[in-house]
Amino acid sequence: MTLDVNGSGKLFIKSQVNDYALRGEALSTSNVMDFFVNTYEADIDKSSWKQATSTPAMDNQVDLMRGPRQRRRGRPLHERVHYLESHPKYKSKYRIVRDRHHNTLPNFIGRYFPSRDDEDQQSFYFASMLSLLKPWRNLRTDLKRVDQTWEEAFDEFCSTASPRELRIISNIQYFHNCEAAAQREAFKPIETQIPGSRDLVSEDLDEDEDVPYPMDDGKFTEDGLAFSLPRKNPGVKNCMHV
Repeated sequence: MTLDVNGSGKLFIKSQVNDYALRGEALSTSNVMDFFVNTYEADIDKSSWKQATSTPAMDNQVDLMRGPRQRRRGRPLHERVHYLESHPKYKSKYRIVRDRHHNTLPNFIGRYFPSRDDEDQQSFYFASMLSLLKPWRNLRTDLKRVDQTWEEAFDEFCSTASPRELRIISNIQYFHNCEAAAQREAFKPIETQIPGSRDLVSEDLDEDEDVPYPMDDGKFTEDGLAFSLPRKNPGVKNCMHV
């Protein structure tokens, strides 16, 4: 938890939840992910504050000394979006919209999203996806209707979601699919091929079961000798004294 002071000298809790819920109307259709990836917070300077709070009549007025107002030359400024007035930093902070070709990526801190395949957490999964990708201002009322289950609300959202949003949902689940596949692979019995033998022998052998060594007229072959020696570890030399 981080504390900050507003323009009136009052302490308040800094919260990204409040930043998103009290975002300006120009960003009302942005979901949580797009809001934090495509915008960033900055201090408001006096000139931009006057410009943002000016009226069309003020913009068209003529200064008796300088004539009509002149627009700034050079590269146009990125769009500035003020928070709603109920935000503690309404008069001191705003959001700047990044260029559409920016390369900023999201960084989710903490526990990863739940898996859809986990029956014990399915409702939490649906709620997580909706809170991430469906625009809201009040988590209690905007994610689903009172007469809906979380699964029904999620299915309704997916029916009208954009291809990009559906790809995000698929990519989040892909992590769990890879993890499950790796766990299944780890529990498979490991089989090794003995040099000179056509049969695959499992490493799960009984204590009294012999492993056939490649033999030739009662003598060890090179393959058999290599099989009987300890395997080399990468970067470690094996020394054998005769």
